[in-house]
Amino acid sequence: MASSANTEACYVALLGLAENFRTSNPPNIKLCIHCLQSILTLQLAPKIETRTRVQLGNILIAHTKNTDLAISNLEKAWELACNTRDVDDVKFESASVLAQIYEQQTQYELAKPLLQTALDMSQQSPYWHCRILFQLSQLHAIERDFPSAVRLLTTGIEVAGKSRSEYTKLLFLLSRGMLLLIDKKTGDVHETLTTVSSLIDTYNGPTIQKESLKVFFLILQVCHYLMAGQVRSSLIDTYNGPTIQKESLKVFFLILQVCHYLMAGQVKSVKPALKNLQQIIQTITQLHTDEDEN
Repeated sequence: MASSANTEACYVALLGLAENFRTSNPPNIKLCIHCLQSILTLQLAPKIETRTRVQLGNILIAHTKNTDLAISNLEKAWELACNTRDVDDVKFESASVLAQIYEQQTQYELAKPLLQTALDMSQQSPYWHCRILFQLSQLHAIERDFPSAVRLLTTGIEVAGKSRSEYTKLLFLLSRGMLLLIDKKTGDVHETLTTVSSLIDTYNGPTIQKESLKVFFLILQVCHYLMAGQVRSSLIDTYNGPTIQKESLKVFFLILQVCHYLMAGQVKSVKPALKNLQQIIQTITQLHTDEDEN
């Protein structure tokens, strides 16, 4: 009993020291890592060891180049988490972070089954289920397996709908539209954009979220029209969001327009677009100058 109390006291003390070193100014990451590694020498409950290894893995990734040690800790954390029935954040965070490292190392064949297992386990945790759906979809998209990626995003739309998370549902819809656009499924893109348009209009979430969704939507719509040969700026002209966002959309549109004309061999048509682009960049610069002065 005394031994158990001493172990817990050591754990709390070392964890407190680690956090103190991490948040000090300047941070002392080396001592923070030493404290976390010292915790792992104690006789800990599996759940505490799992959490500590995830913390250590995150710090190693963020502040050092010791990727191998980070992977080792995260793999051990995932192994421990899989042997418990608990459905908690630490379990899914270990899988998500480890998969991100595998992705950066282009070890997709390690990342995909890991995320698929985490996906199967996370069905009772909507937040992590949606997050892992996005992550696994991204891996398939990187490998240009667009049908698999789109299927996962479609599942995400259903999950977000059942969870009554309209913002997440719209993100899944827009992401699916983006992949369909890349895959040149123009009919499906049109259908998705039509659905999204009405949902954004009725969305009652925070203004910043609604405006961000509008920008994402308009970018997809402009790209869709460009691919269909319907080069239109009227969509942006009718946008009533913040001026800085509207001008940024115009820049994006004109860059796409210039690329479109050049690829089509219409060099003479490029000059007016470039002139407009120069004027809008000057406008944006002035807007930023005014903000700095205020």
